Amino acid sequence: MKLILRIFNLLIVAASIATIILVFTLPAFTFNSNVGIDLIKLSKFVPESEYSKDIKLDELLGTDTIHVGIKFRLTIGDLHKTMGNDKETINELIISENVHDIYETVTEPVNLITEYTIRTVIKNLIKSEVKDYIDNALKETGSGSTAEDIMNEVGLNDEYFTGFSEALYTVANSGATVDQATDVLYSQIDDAIALADGTGQIDTSVFTEDDKANVKDALVDALNELKLINSDNTIVKVSEIPYVYFADYLKNELTSKVNNPQELLKGSAENNHDYTYRLLNLFVTTNMPDTFYNIVSYVSLGLFVGLFVFVGIWGILIVFTLFRTLSKKKPWTFFGPLFWIAGILEIILGLGLTIFGKFILPKLDIPYGDIPINSIVLAPRTYALVLSIMFICLVIFMIPYTCVKVSVKGNMKKGDE
Repeated sequence: MKLILRIFNLLIVAASIATIILVFTLPAFTFNSNVGIDLIKLSKFVPESEYSKDIKLDELLGTDTIHVGIKFRLTIGDLHKTMGNDKETINELIISENVHDIYETVTEPVNLITEYTIRTVIKNLIKSEVKDYIDNALKETGSGSTAEDIMNEVGLNDEYFTGFSEALYTVANSGATVDQATDVLYSQIDDAIALADGTGQIDTSVFTEDDKANVKDALVDALNELKLINSDNTIVKVSEIPYVYFADYLKNELTSKVNNPQELLKGSAENNHDYTYRLLNLFVTTNMPDTFYNIVSYVSLGLFVGLFVFVGIWGILIVFTLFRTLSKKKPWTFFGPLFWIAGILEIILGLGLTIFGKFILPKLDIPYGDIPINSIVLAPRTYALVLSIMFICLVIFMIPYTCVKVSVKGNMKKGDE
């Protein structure tokens, strides 16, 4: 039985050594999270106009939330850096590397929101102009029909104007001038009124070349509301609009929160994409509460100190077990109070932290302030997860070990007698 006990001792030593090796080779702290970004808050970057105010983004996207994964891993060396509560270091190791993933994820709905908004504005603008001119034409004839009646009769419906808006959208996306876009819009209105003329109820003479100025004014007003006209009288390319809007939104949000206003200015060598990305990184780091940095610092400190305490206790177990294995009088090891205390702490830092982040934290009512977040699920893992699993395994292993130990003690006692 002593041989079996010594074999068990060697298994404990081997498992303990493997555990220590894993603790030093695996990341000290890994963090995975799923953050829900509120699209309604995010959509505030698009300027509202009379042609876009009724857009329902949640119906457009099929949801009011998009989910972004945030993850990072810290080595033991990183823990030593972050436990000093240095914001720049924490930003570099934890936040900044995730901003790119956030940016890529957010850009897709931002593009979709922007494109849909612009198309809707263009469509509603054409529809509104056509309706106004048909109304004026009806006044000249004294017809009892309304503009809606005429438009429904000849098929000037929502589907028609959606197709009509494509031409103006294409022109706007090419970087055309306002005059070029006006020509397209005027031509479309002319075609629509000509179609309505087929009913014989309107006087098309009310729509003349002189009305082009009114068409231009309506177009300029709509584009100005959407901040789409450049200083050289060209229209901002639609492909660039999401970055222009998003950067403008971030800049406004940061105006009162940064010490150096120069940080918010677009650099001469920056394109819209890079400028927006830089502002997003600044937005995230600026709005991150001090509590976050304090938590990271304290957790890093605790993990760094705990690492050597835990490894030290497992090391003592290895040395003590080897010593007892070679002993003839008492060949059984001893799991002392330090081992049990350390084991409980390992479970808290290992399994406990993971369970808290994944199942308890999402149910807490957390104020997210200006950051467009409405939910967060965390899955933090520390080196203590390995220790806690091994601790639980050893506790289970102690059942047969104790049985053999009692048997050996009994045999030794009988031998003494």
